[in-house]
Amino acid sequence: MTIETSNRRRRKNEWVLWAGLLLLLATICLAFLLAHLRMRAFLGKPLPLYGAISSFILTNQSGTAVTLADLKGHVWVADVIFTRCAGPCLKMSRQMKALQDLLPPMSAARLISLTTDPLYDTPPVLRTYAQRFGADPTRWLLRTGSRQQLTNLIVSLKLTEIE
Repeated sequence: MTIETSNRRRRKNEWVLWAGLLLLLATICLAFLLAHLRMRAFLGKPLPLYGAISSFILTNQSGTAVTLADLKGHVWVADVIFTRCAGPCLKMSRQMKALQDLLPPMSAARLISLTTDPLYDTPPVLRTYAQRFGADPTRWLLRTGSRQQLTNLIVSLKLTEIE
């Protein structure tokens, strides 16, 4: 094999390599463009409306009255617990703690835990429970109130019905 043949073969291999890299780059750019277009189409659509949340006045773990208006403009995640629950409530509270830790500290998202045992779960009891799980009182609010207020809110959230 001559040097000239070897050089041609090397140049051909280099050309194939560069063509392959260019094709790979074009594929990545196309995938990014398609993902971006899909995201823009998704963001333009309003979220489905499943129902209205009933107005409420509840009390958080600090003893402060909180209303639906206080949550306006915030994304919020709600769960239903009671502090004497030895089963799934503990798991749900650990999951809320994990979610709190995943959210950036300056996030506008709020975490809301509603009690189903308002006669026992007073603000001091909720505060102790919140401290047990490391709840940031500015982002994770545990709420109590009248049984009727809680029932109306929980049912309007489509979570459950209190009996």
